Formats: sequence, C-alpha cells, structure tokens
Amino acid sequence: MSSDIDKGILAGLLLGTSLLLSPNQASASVVTAPTYNYTVSGSYQIGVDPPITGTLTVVGGPTDKITSVDIVTPNFGTFTKIVSQGFSGADYDVELQDTKGKYDFFLVLDTASSLFGGTGAAIDRRSYFVAANDPCDPLSESVRGKLMVAAVPEPSTWAMMVLGFIGLASLGFQRKSRLRASAA
Repeated sequence: MSSDIDKGILAGLLLGTSLLLSPNQASASVVTAPTYNYTVSGSYQIGVDPPITGTLTVVGGPTDKITSVDIVTPNFGTFTKIVSQGFSGADYDVELQDTKGKYDFFLVLDTASSLFGGTGAAIDRRSYFVAANDPCDPLSESVRGKLMVAAVPEPSTWAMMVLGFIGLASLGFQRKSRLRASAA
C-alpha cells in the first residue's frame, strides 16, 4: 500500500514539474536565444607577450551579437565598451574601447558560426590595438588567443537534475523499506 502511495507522489511530482517547465499551450510560444559566456585568454606582441584576459557574453539565435565584454590588458587597460560589431565574411569583427577612452581594440574573431553556436572562437592575428585619437597607427602586432565557453547549465537543467536526484533517493528509500519488511 505504501509503495502505491510513493509511486503516486512521484508521479505527481513529475507531472507538476513537466507542467511548470513546459510552455503554456494557450499562450504564444516565446523563443529565447541562447546566451554563451566566454572566458578570453591570449596575448599580443609589444616587445614581450603581455596577457589578454577577461570575459565576453554572446547571444546566439536570431540576434547573434556580443552583449557585454570585459577584457583586461596590462598595457592598454580594461575594455568594456563595444563601439561597433558585425559580420565580416565568416569572421566577426568587434571594435572595443577602454574605460578611459584612450585606446581602441579591433578584435577579429574566427568563425562567427562557432562563436554564436557556443563552441568557442579564436582571436585572429588581424586583431590590433590603436590609440583612440590615431586609428591608423597600430600600437601592437599579432594579437592571438582563444575564447573558451564557460559551461554553466540553464535553470531548467538544474531543475531536472534536482528532480532526478529526488527520484533516485525515493527509489533507494523504497528499496530499503522493502528489504526491512521482508527481513521482519
């Protein structure tokens, strides 16, 4: 009898969760574009190879754009302002400006399709830094690096994992109860 009640509770939990996680059939469905958070790492040539580090947030789907950036360099400062961005053939070009407005960073990312697909991208060697008041005179040579996806599960994935663990715990508890009842 108690196993029937436990199965009923488990079925109710699963049904309730599926109703919460599935879109309402009566309302129009809203498509949410996937968001990818990248960790930026690389270097550029200016005598020595100083590091480039930071983060880049990309929205894929129908919008395909970079929504935020925070790239740090020891020589040129922190770049957080997106001046312009757009497709250039198979690549994706982004013009960034440092927080003080002194330098621009022309960032060329290889394979826009993988960038907006969440699989990463490489910083192309055509990327360079310039003084904001003299964009024709590059201050560095050969920027290189990569963008790695920071794997963060979506909330619905976390919910399904938690429900799976609850289900496994419930099954384990039922099994222990049956073993105790048969031993008695």
